[in-house]
Amino acid sequence: MTSFNHLLLKVVGDSMKPHILDGEVVLVDSTYTEIQEGEIYAFTYNGKAFIKMIEDHKKEEFENVKIEGRVVKVISERNL
Repeated sequence: MTSFNHLLLKVVGDSMKPHILDGEVVLVDSTYTEIQEGEIYAFTYNGKAFIKMIEDHKKEEFENVKIEGRVVKVISERNL
């Protein structure tokens, strides 16, 4: 049996600047679905995908949100 626990997502937009830039790719570990303050997560809400750093959250704010996983790596050409 094979289990896939990671996703590669291309980032569109600059709302996570300077941590993650438009066009970069993030590696998301789908085994991390419990929110920890200060971590960056991929989630879906109303059929749209988002990548955001979670800070000062209230549990009820995430009732209609599906946490897809935590961003564990940014794949970037910035440092080449």
